[in-house]
Amino acid sequence: MTRSRGQAYCTVNNGFLAFGRRLIPTDENRIKLRFPGRCVEFGTDPMIGMLEWLGRRVNSGYSAPEVKGVHLLVGDISSPKGGCLAGRNGLRGHASHTSGQDVDLGFISAYENKESPNSYVKHFDGKPNWWFMKQVFRNPYACVKVVFLDRTHIRKLAKAARGDEDWQKFGRFIRHSKGHHNHFHIRIGDGPGPAGCQVDAHPELETEDSVPMEVELPDDVDANRLPAGKILKTS
Repeated sequence: MTRSRGQAYCTVNNGFLAFGRRLIPTDENRIKLRFPGRCVEFGTDPMIGMLEWLGRRVNSGYSAPEVKGVHLLVGDISSPKGGCLAGRNGLRGHASHTSGQDVDLGFISAYENKESPNSYVKHFDGKPNWWFMKQVFRNPYACVKVVFLDRTHIRKLAKAARGDEDWQKFGRFIRHSKGHHNHFHIRIGDGPGPAGCQVDAHPELETEDSVPMEVELPDDVDANRLPAGKILKTS
């Protein structure tokens, strides 16, 4: 589904989500939610479209009976209207995830006759996860700005991708970020497109924080009812 108006406003670390779409696990997409009761599985249409497509790719890529236990573990995206997600002891849970354009995903764990974990794990196999990364960057629903991952796992991906020309296309968009030793953090743009979302993309400038930006809100959106954060209207 494509909407005629925007959904993600302001910045990924100080924004909000309008008309958020919910991610629904099915047998066909083989998605499992890490926290099904927390109500954090809402994103923009491109985000949810991408995740559903990735889940279907996992389903078709691991269709043999002995690997039917492989699934796509989805962690936090955003709350229904975006804004800061709560963490432990009432503290902010993420530096981003406020606009429906960030998602945390568990690593692909592909073992015969064994269910994938229902929580994040540090163990990382380069081959299946490089295959998965290629699906991420090739998805037809959302351009991928950056994937945050620990550098030790990036090295494993590079080794698995040796001789694969796709590493030259996608490798620079997989960036080291502290705290991502047990999951992928994927950030997308506003719609489909090439890796980086623009020709002269600079993924090295992407961080979990971002610089405040000015936006013009739709006429039917009340700025006084938005999550905490300064909203500036352009002239």
